[in-house]
Amino acid sequence: MEKKGKKTQPAPDDVKSKPAQKDQNIEAQIKADAYVLSQKKLPYNDLIWQYAELLLKRDKGEGKFANEDTKKKAEELFKSKPKVQDLCWYIAELNIKLKK
Repeated sequence: MEKKGKKTQPAPDDVKSKPAQKDQNIEAQIKADAYVLSQKKLPYNDLIWQYAELLLKRDKGEGKFANEDTKKKAEELFKSKPKVQDLCWYIAELNIKLKK
């Protein structure tokens, strides 16, 4: 016989939804990758160039842009003066998103 009015509580592991856990895992991976990248102490211009290439890969597709496109995008990014820590985060984030 069923008891009415009494609901069972979810187990602690079930409280978070799977998408939320996946987002946390991705964010943790981005954080780790950004840290590793920052520890390489790459020159600022190299980070700008790498970020420009990733943005073009995302927007136009792999191999569908010229070196001149990268140069133009890098110049735009350079003018916006992003911080090194932000560049490392953006690069790590885009690398993960593009691998999907």
